[in-house]
Order: sequence, then C-alpha cells, then structure tokens
Amino acid sequence: MTASKSNQDDKIIQFFRSGQPRKREQAFQMLYQPLYRKAVGFLINQGASEEQAKTAYHIALMRLEQKVSQADFELSSKLSSFLMGILRLVWLEERKKVFQYSDIEQTPAGHFAMEEAPMEENETERLHRLLQQCLEQLGLECKRILFYKYWLNLNMKQIAERMGFSGENAHYSAANKKNRCMKKLVAECQES
Repeated sequence: MTASKSNQDDKIIQFFRSGQPRKREQAFQMLYQPLYRKAVGFLINQGASEEQAKTAYHIALMRLEQKVSQADFELSSKLSSFLMGILRLVWLEERKKVFQYSDIEQTPAGHFAMEEAPMEENETERLHRLLQQCLEQLGLECKRILFYKYWLNLNMKQIAERMGFSGENAHYSAANKKNRCMKKLVAECQES
C-alpha cells in the first residue's frame, strides 16, 4: 500500500469486491457524496450541463466499480484521484459523441471550410439530450443494470452477480429487471 492511499480506500475496494449488494451500496455511498460537488463542478467548468455532469459522474462510478472489482487491480493513488481520472475520460468520450465533426474540404482559394452539418446530426444531438434526461428519471438500480447491459455489454449472469441477485434463476431475475427498466425508460422518453 502506498502512502497516498487511505484505509477508507481499501475498505471501499473490499466492499466492491465482496459482491454483497449492501456492501457495494455502502461503497457507492462512501464515494458518491464526498466527491459529487467536486466532480460535477469540474465538468460544468469544462462546458457540461448539470445533467451531463451527473450522468458522466454516474458512469464514472460504475467504471470505477468495474475496475476495482478485478482481482489484479492495484491502486497506486487515492481512490478519489482515480475516480476523477475516470471522470475526465468519460467526459472526453461524451464530448466525442456529441460533437460529430464533418469532413473538412479545402476550397480552391486554399482556405479550409467546414461542410455544413446535415440536419440528422442536430436531431441526433437532440435525441441524445432527451435520452440523458430520461435516464436521470430512473433510479440508481435501473441505471446500473442498463449501464452493465448496454455500456459494458455484460451478459445476464454477470449482471445478476454484480447486482447481488442470488439463486438458481438469478439471471432470469436480472433479465426481468432489465426489461422493466427499459420499459420505464421508454415510458419516460415518450412523456418527454
């Protein structure tokens, strides 16, 4: 253990690795509130809206859980610093999705001009914002399941393990919960 790590960091990592839903929830709580203002404030200063910042923060927390849950993971800095690094990467990825650069053509005069963005891109950006707003209406459990399924491409058995579902048919429970969350997300989006 390096001097820059704390006992609390080790405790959080142990909670994530435990696979126990209550301990994992505790780990999220130990990280979430103390870093929330710093993380969201950082992204707002980088040009994010408050909704974008919140979404990016949630994604960063999920990625942190995924990383530290790996048996071969070794923390070489403070967990908060590691989380902020993940947050920066998430924000860069989000920015790349939002800003679709069109091809640059060289004009005969030797100047570069951007082609006018097609109307479809504006519609894509609008739909992206709507989806983010709809996701904000979901509970943390639904966000986590949808994140695991559609962002990390985990199968239902892996999702059931991460969510703490137990029993012989845990993957069916995870699939049912995922379907309910998707229906809720679709309903939220239709209202918008």
